Amino acid sequence: MENKELKYIEVKKIHPNPNNPRKDLGDIEELSESIKVKGVMQNLTVVESKEHPGEYMAVIGHRRRAAAEKAGVEKVPCIITEMSEEEQFEVMMLENMQRNNLTIYEQAQGFQMMLDFGKSVDEIAEKTGFSKTTVYHRLNIAKLNQKELQKKENDSDFQLSFKDLIELEKIESVRTRNKVLKEARDSKNLAFRAREAVTEEKREKNKKTILKKLKDRNLKPCPEGVSPWTNGWEQIKSFNLDDNVNEKVTLKKSKEQLYFVSYYSRLYIMRKLEKSEEISKGVSEEEKQLRRDRKKIKLIQENLADKIQKFINDILKQKPENNNICSLAWKYLIADCRRLDNSEIYILMSDTDKSWYSMTEEAKKELKEKFEKYSLEYQMLAVINIERIPDMYSYHLSYQESAAQRVKILVDILIRFGFSVTNEEQQLINGTHELLRK
Repeated sequence: MENKELKYIEVKKIHPNPNNPRKDLGDIEELSESIKVKGVMQNLTVVESKEHPGEYMAVIGHRRRAAAEKAGVEKVPCIITEMSEEEQFEVMMLENMQRNNLTIYEQAQGFQMMLDFGKSVDEIAEKTGFSKTTVYHRLNIAKLNQKELQKKENDSDFQLSFKDLIELEKIESVRTRNKVLKEARDSKNLAFRAREAVTEEKREKNKKTILKKLKDRNLKPCPEGVSPWTNGWEQIKSFNLDDNVNEKVTLKKSKEQLYFVSYYSRLYIMRKLEKSEEISKGVSEEEKQLRRDRKKIKLIQENLADKIQKFINDILKQKPENNNICSLAWKYLIADCRRLDNSEIYILMSDTDKSWYSMTEEAKKELKEKFEKYSLEYQMLAVINIERIPDMYSYHLSYQESAAQRVKILVDILIRFGFSVTNEEQQLINGTHELLRK
């Protein structure tokens, strides 16, 4: 890289560098007005253009070039230098990063281009001053759907941050990362959906592990439309996909064909009943179907309850924010006013299996002080979380509107923190699920 003399060059002969990592130059109105009065106070750095003989390509000073053009300035001071394409890009990249001028999208693209130029992660870290971990994070962001990333970044209501995108990295599948990015309604919801996706990936891995261990049982997938509660089918065994499946997996050998189907956190081993087996003394077909439907609805509600409790625990572990949830929280608590033992709340916050009475006085005092530091809103969430959500259905699967209304209020609170519910869970809350009776 060799510098030459300072020279005034016509603005119209200076072209923007197509490799400039900063794609949006921002508002240049104020700079343009300043140049009208004072002229260009700092020179640009340019290289001779290969595509346009006798003309130049900007390396440093893209905003000054654009503002000077807007101000009607004919010539600007420039240092003409010789640089390779790689050197040009590195200079532009480092200049913009030092000024914090690059967006998340631009940083990701910039790091990827440095990698494409043949730089190793170690070299990128050394040149930019970022840690290798940070470089890896940026390169992972470059794997995302860049159009969707720009869309979210340009949405001021979304408030996308690097912290949220790091949550996405925990998802192994890039396709799933892009799906989560597209469907998230804001940054908090992005983090929640990412954690849910990680859980689903773990379950899918465990499912494959279990089936591999049972490969000699000749299991087949259940036919399309068959669930663990479909009429004419019987559950033989089920495995919890959230458990450690490296432990012993057993299934009694059978001469008949067995099937498998997964639902939420469980993998079910099924068998198809013969017509003669479906006829059982003392229990009508209607009652049998009701039992099956009740099990399914119960599982949907239990899954929702577990999600809510875990989500509130996560909220309480984070830095408290004011989300103005008091009025909604009061509605929930008043709807089911009861005497509460504060020790239940403290234990929930402690992440311990110990009982309140087995804890030391020092530990009890620490938990009490922790609780008292929470805002009123967070104290309400802690109180709410020691109670399981009420049943939104009766024994005969009729919709319990008053109970469901309380759950709806609670979900509305948590949505402000990024919570989401599945379609089935929403149908249960709204009373529109197909298994609910009129």
